[in-house]
Amino acid sequence: ADHLNSMLNGVLTVISNCSPYLTSLSLLSSVKLLNLFELVTKPKFLYGSPQNPNYVVLMLDIFNNLIQYQYYGCPDLVYGIIRRSK
Repeated sequence: ADHLNSMLNGVLTVISNCSPYLTSLSLLSSVKLLNLFELVTKPKFLYGSPQNPNYVVLMLDIFNNLIQYQYYGCPDLVYGIIRRSK
């Protein structure tokens, strides 16, 4: 499980660092990011390891960058966030 956590940390860090420069996001990519966010915010995963809350921070950073810098290039992401809000 440790190797998966380190891989997830690396992947999310790369996406977070690239997210301000992405010009658009496909529907499939938006859905996958939202599904990953739902996964990392589930209590069972969140409390499973002391490092897991960092994934939520990285995901929020990704969403923030995409919406702040590429709002018009990511309408599917914005729509998905609004649809999934509770």
